[in-house]
Amino acid sequence: MLTMILNTIRGDLTSHITAAQSSSSTSDASACLALCSIANVSGLELIQALHVEVQQVLISQNSTAFAKKKSALCLLRLIRTVPGLISGSQFAPHVANLLQNRNLGVQQVL
Repeated sequence: MLTMILNTIRGDLTSHITAAQSSSSTSDASACLALCSIANVSGLELIQALHVEVQQVLISQNSTAFAKKKSALCLLRLIRTVPGLISGSQFAPHVANLLQNRNLGVQQVL
């Protein structure tokens, strides 16, 4: 059962990453729902399996500002649950790029 849940959430996140901007409304909504479910369930197996996809949504060029805000909040919750999940030196360049984002909401979340 957990495998089916992981595959469904992973499919929603990866379809958002690879989606074109023209059809991003449905993939944006499904990705945001997937991010909310990851953050709220936050089981250890779920975190270990999907934290890479959450990071990819955050740094993807195809992601909307709303999806980036959701993924940043989700990643914050995952890091609070499992502190050794992501090394700071590995993810610092991405955060520096996100701080240059024009959307104030994305900057405030970081």
